[in-house]
Parts: sequence; C-alpha cells; structure tokens
Amino acid sequence: MKKRLALLFLALPLAAYGHDEGELQQRLEELELRVKHLEQHLLASEAQPQLQPKEAEFGYAEVNYWLGKSSAFDGKAGAALRSGRMKLGEDILLRPSEYGDSESSASVFSKSTDPSLFPVVSLSVEGLLRIPEAAEYTFTLKPTPPREVGGSGNVQLAVRVYLADRLVFSQPYSSTLAPSSKAVALAAGDTPLRMEIVAKSPGFGPSPTRGRVFVGLQGPEAVKPEPISKFLLPLQ
Repeated sequence: MKKRLALLFLALPLAAYGHDEGELQQRLEELELRVKHLEQHLLASEAQPQLQPKEAEFGYAEVNYWLGKSSAFDGKAGAALRSGRMKLGEDILLRPSEYGDSESSASVFSKSTDPSLFPVVSLSVEGLLRIPEAAEYTFTLKPTPPREVGGSGNVQLAVRVYLADRLVFSQPYSSTLAPSSKAVALAAGDTPLRMEIVAKSPGFGPSPTRGRVFVGLQGPEAVKPEPISKFLLPLQ
C-alpha cells in the first residue's frame, strides 16, 4: 500500500497531461514496472562478490650493506656498497651475494671473504612494523656467527632494534649462539622500525660475511616467534 501511495505521489505531475483515469492508471503501472526493474538490479548488484583490497606485501624493507674495517654505525663508514628495497627471508644473511652482487664478480665483493681485508660487515634494515593489536610482544634474537672447524669462532655479532628511533632491544658484541629475548608493549598500527646488524672479525679466521641472525616477534597468542619479516612493510 505504501509503495502504491508513493507511486501515486510520483505520478501526480502526470495529471497535468489529462484527467483520464485510465491513462493515469496506465502510467502508474509503468512506474511500478520501472521500480520493480530497479529493485531487481539493486539485488543483483548486492549479490556480486566484493573485490578485496590487494594484500599488503609483507617482508620488504630498505636495506643498506657495508664491508669495511669498522662498523657503519660508528660514524666512520662511507656510503653503503649496496642500497635498495629487498625481500627478507626468515634469517637475515650477511653474504654479499644476498645484496645484488656475486662474490666471484670483478669488484670489491670478489675479496669479501678475506677477513684481513674486510673484517667488518654492517647491515641496516628499515621498514614499517605492522602490529595487528595492542599487546605485549616478545622480540627474539638468534645470532649465528660463523664457526671454524671444531666449533670455535672469533666473529662477534651485535644487533640493535629501534622503534620510532627508540632503542627497544639490543645484543652487544658476542660470539655466542645463545638466543635472547625481551618483552615490549606495542601499540596497534604501523611504527617505523630500524635494525642495525654488525659482524666483526679480528682479521683472521672465518669471514664475518658467513654470519646470520634471526630476528623474531612473538604475539600474545603465538606459540613461537615468527620472523620479523612477517610484520614488516616497506617504508612509504
């Protein structure tokens, strides 16, 4: 009944064309058909599956790589040998071949495994850490400095993790393989993250380029830490 009254109201201007009741009835029926057609069209549109936005590409970060005789983070290092956006794996490797060049190429990388020439490897990783919900999360570091035959090693690894330029987790220089962890309260959303990783050698023994480190993050419902790359997005 309400629909009929609404159609009658819409059809009132049509009365100006004449006073014939039959003609008015015909026009009302035409309007009813048009409304029915529109309703069917709207229902069909609502039934169409909605396209989801493209899933964010996690794991990409801005990376800088240095080889030299001192840490790139002590203010003495020059420009990075390699810079750019790349996708991180579960472990962060320190081999130069991971950063756009081959160790056998005719460049500085061809001698990169000689610790007497390049005793220090530095790596910075920058991106946006996306936290799904505010809670306490646990950062985990699992360093793997290279070892000589027999298990001993003299390469030391150091790691620092910053959130919005605030140091939240660090491991000083050590040759240990033991993991370390720290719980940190994190807000939901995106926060700029920077990691600084340094491997240094006394100039003999294994090359620091053979080192690697696992940086993980464990949420409140997780049973084990996941690679930080699963929470990391490239800088805008």
